[in-house]
Amino acid sequence: MRIKAAFWSMVAVFVLAASALAADWTLFQNLSPGEPPVDVTVSRSGQWVYVLTDSGTIFVYSPGGELKDRVNVGPGVDRIEAGLRDDLVYVSSRDEGTVKMLRIELIHDIPISGAPFKGPADAPVTIVVFTDFECPYCAKAAQLLDEVVAAHPKSVKLVFKNYPLRSHASARQAAAAALAADRHGKFWAFHDRLFAEYDRLSPKKILQIAVSLGFQEEEFVQEMAAPEINARIQKDLNDGRDVGVRGTPSIFINGRLLQERSMEGIEAVISRELSRGGS
Repeated sequence: MRIKAAFWSMVAVFVLAASALAADWTLFQNLSPGEPPVDVTVSRSGQWVYVLTDSGTIFVYSPGGELKDRVNVGPGVDRIEAGLRDDLVYVSSRDEGTVKMLRIELIHDIPISGAPFKGPADAPVTIVVFTDFECPYCAKAAQLLDEVVAAHPKSVKLVFKNYPLRSHASARQAAAAALAADRHGKFWAFHDRLFAEYDRLSPKKILQIAVSLGFQEEEFVQEMAAPEINARIQKDLNDGRDVGVRGTPSIFINGRLLQERSMEGIEAVISRELSRGGS
């Protein structure tokens, strides 16, 4: 009897505690496509929100509620589901009994003014790479992109954007060093040396590279610490986050995120972009 009494006392306490719970909420964001919504889904990475409306239009929003694009998939579609990649969604129609897998390529307007680049300034194809000097995959991508630029000397421009990851202790300092070298027309030389040493970077190693390229150590350290250098790095980080960069390297070709980081994959996209531009 004592065990039963103790049990029911615990139940009573739990019920009383549960009845005292309350939920609160606040409106974080109001998405207003201007049409009756019928379904909504979020990309696998959480970077994009897809809202399907009654007219068969998919409105693409950032997590902050900024409308990025809209895609018309036609009437009759009443459900949308995120795919395994951010650019894939499934749409289905109960009336038609169909399921379609769509690839939605968002075209981003990435600010590149003042960023280091190689190739013709007016090239019909612009490759923007967000990268980290301590990232082994970025080091491999740098070699690959050099080959791409060499293969397309008149039609491809390569633009560099810093995206130093917090997990890499010397990445931000390396970025500052490369931008300091850029002031003297030596960005790409510094870039190549940093990636050649990506797995051995340290404050000491970065300064050794600077001295080997003809810089005076004390003056170079002062240039690296300049507020405008830090501001340029922060702007690159902000620009990357705005277009959905979540890791490095992230490569965009004419504003489209590259999915296949191989020579074949890049060449296929370049060929497609050149045919679109009629060049």
